[in-house]
Amino acid sequence: MAPTIVDLRSDTVTKPSQAMREVIANAEVGDDVLREDPTILALEEKCAKLLGKEKALFVPSGTMANLLSTMSHCHERGLEIIIGDQAHVGIYEQGNVAQIAGVFARIIPNQKDGTLDLATIAKTISTGGDAHLCKTKVIYLETTHNRCGGKILPLDYLQKVYNLAQENGIKVHIDGARLMNAAVGLGVPASEITKYCDSVSLCFSKGIGAPVGSVLAGTESFITRALRSRKALGGGMRQAGILAAAAIYGLDRVQETITRDHAHAKKLVNGLKNLSSSAVKVEPEEVQTNIMFIEINKDIAFISDLIKRLMTTTDDEVKELGKEIHVRCANMGQRIRLVTNWNLSEQDIDDAIKKLCYVFSEKNL
Repeated sequence: MAPTIVDLRSDTVTKPSQAMREVIANAEVGDDVLREDPTILALEEKCAKLLGKEKALFVPSGTMANLLSTMSHCHERGLEIIIGDQAHVGIYEQGNVAQIAGVFARIIPNQKDGTLDLATIAKTISTGGDAHLCKTKVIYLETTHNRCGGKILPLDYLQKVYNLAQENGIKVHIDGARLMNAAVGLGVPASEITKYCDSVSLCFSKGIGAPVGSVLAGTESFITRALRSRKALGGGMRQAGILAAAAIYGLDRVQETITRDHAHAKKLVNGLKNLSSSAVKVEPEEVQTNIMFIEINKDIAFISDLIKRLMTTTDDEVKELGKEIHVRCANMGQRIRLVTNWNLSEQDIDDAIKKLCYVFSEKNL
């Protein structure tokens, strides 16, 4: 019998349901580069309303959405953006703001909750009065915050950053790859979050469960610039309404699916909290959405072997657990990341807890 595989590496690993595949197959399409794909246009209109912005633009990925934001805000030379040292845009997007957009990234520390210290932001801002310095154009925030454990940035904090930006004549962009997790977690419409930013990206291939795509939203003039730059980056996808249809399907069910993901994450972390020891840290109170970390005070080689062990089984283990279970998780140095997603059932979470507890005990953690 094939092993049960519980994939907790990311919420990007999901596969479309049969119902979503049927929606994809039946989608009405046209040439989106000519702005003639009705399903993409419907998605963009839906997202603009959802996010409280004038216009939205469908793009292939969150990385492209964030880059287009930089290119659309920073349309002159000698500009900089302010980002956190744990920001996705700074770590996982190949430095594209410098490599492609010609914009400097001023990096300041993220706090444990994903925020950037307001006083540090204020003293980092350069308004262009000193010719030696770059001029600050955009402050980048991320909610929920991936490397800070899926933390939700508080609304009052977002308002303070936005007010600070407006006082200095600069913009705020929210990397909202998991924005809907933040909205569900706070119990507010997404627009209550995005009213404190000038532009926002939202990923469809994470908690929303679609196979491909993101959206960028902002003012009409901002999106007009982004549309032009999208073409330069190779982001015009012609008859891509088949992808937009999947995004619409996922958005229409997002409250239910993300609520379930969050409940699964709570069940998972509570099932693993007894793993905490002198070498292992599991913090249930830190889990706000669908991401959790297990911190392990061991060297990188030990942790790599541990992750490999989670994808194997022994005869004794099968006798004790009653079946063969493999658990996939993400290696993040001295942390293991576990992310719940819409393809997982409650039984999958139970199986993952059993497997992790067994292997950690075996390793004398």
